[in-house]
Amino acid sequence: MTFKLWWAGAAIAALAGPVAALAADCDTLPPSVPATDTPRTVSADDLLRLRDIGPPGELAGLPGNLGVSPDHKHVAVVLRQADPDQNRYCTGLFVVPLDGAGQVRFLGSAGEPLYASINFWGIPDYPSGATVPITPKWSPDGKKIAIRVREAGRIAAAAPVALPIELTLGANAQTGITVYHGVKGSASIYSGITNNMTLRAAQHGVKFDSLETVAEGLTRGQARAIEQALIVRSKGINIRNSISPNHPYYKQAVEWGEGALKSMGY
Repeated sequence: MTFKLWWAGAAIAALAGPVAALAADCDTLPPSVPATDTPRTVSADDLLRLRDIGPPGELAGLPGNLGVSPDHKHVAVVLRQADPDQNRYCTGLFVVPLDGAGQVRFLGSAGEPLYASINFWGIPDYPSGATVPITPKWSPDGKKIAIRVREAGRIAAAAPVALPIELTLGANAQTGITVYHGVKGSASIYSGITNNMTLRAAQHGVKFDSLETVAEGLTRGQARAIEQALIVRSKGINIRNSISPNHPYYKQAVEWGEGALKSMGY
């Protein structure tokens, strides 16, 4: 097993992570407000899927999972949820405002769980099923967070890049945006974003055979970054850029979009 540090950079105001950074079957990890409060029987599956942040009781005394920012205004935490269907855990790094008034930010996956090794009847480093706490560490200026991440095999995960703050403000904060491909035959010949796929398909008319969803439920800023990364990959498939290369944040935006695409399997 090897470990590395992941850094999530930029100011806290820019820590607007994409839900798209989660695998599709991990999209229940970010907590949501229940649609109804109608009482029902708690099932075994409900208990299995409870989200948690702390170490198991038998590992009491280990470091906790909470990392408080230097200004004491935010706490970073790794949230974990079992996925019994896939026999695995979903994990994510979140930043929570301590005043309870601000927005909880999802920064991305925290990788595979880290399991503790114990001294079992004289056998050192005996593997166990108990997870080790992952304690987020803040940089002194409060602009970066480091966590330990387990690397599967020889493939090392890329360090996440924060979405440029310019893509979190104003119209870029609009939600419910979808990134899509325009498909002709078997080829993707166009990349676009929209808040209404049905309307956009009608606007394109017969230009494409179909529109293929790449990612949805994004902010406009997130969608623009992903769209631009697709344009860069295709070496100018679109006539116009989603983000001008003249912007000082262009490179950071493309890196963020590329990271989001890779996390979704693109």
